[in-house]
Amino acid sequence: MDLMPLLMNSSVLAYTSTFGGDPAAQGVRQLNFGAGGEPLSLVRDAENPMGCTSYEKGTIPPLSVILVDRGECSFVQKLDEASLAGAAGVVVINYEDKPLNPSADADDTVVLDGTLDDVALMVLEQKDGEAVRNMLNAIEGDETLEVTVRVEGPPATEDDDEFETPSKKDTTILVVNGHAVMNTVLDI
Repeated sequence: MDLMPLLMNSSVLAYTSTFGGDPAAQGVRQLNFGAGGEPLSLVRDAENPMGCTSYEKGTIPPLSVILVDRGECSFVQKLDEASLAGAAGVVVINYEDKPLNPSADADDTVVLDGTLDDVALMVLEQKDGEAVRNMLNAIEGDETLEVTVRVEGPPATEDDDEFETPSKKDTTILVVNGHAVMNTVLDI
């Protein structure tokens, strides 16, 4: 059965972190894993499903996006390990079906290679993360699952019952640690 038609043009809502690169940035600060960027390969490492330890050399293709599970270490550590492996970003599967924009103090984001400004971290609710994982399982070894980013609206809170796209009149954006906290859509 050819699964590719089923997998094309899927979208899931993701929640950006308040640290690392800004996926909404345009121009000089535009990220590889950000709005307007080229499609990137979504990969995972069976030996490092949480993304909390160093990746073996050559296991992560350059400028790919790593799918990991939430837990065992901080979001900052997951992003740092991905950055050190040459990835463009991280997509974390939450263990709950709740929105989450991870945050960190500036002191917590000091890393060995000096910066996390060139990589982005996004979180998927559990049901969406499982759907993406199932897509990867369906094509394992045959095709590449690619993701792109679209910025789509206001910051998430755990009190939000549903996601709403802001009207053109709504120009208020929450900025934390110099980043506009926006929800994003991963197009798969």
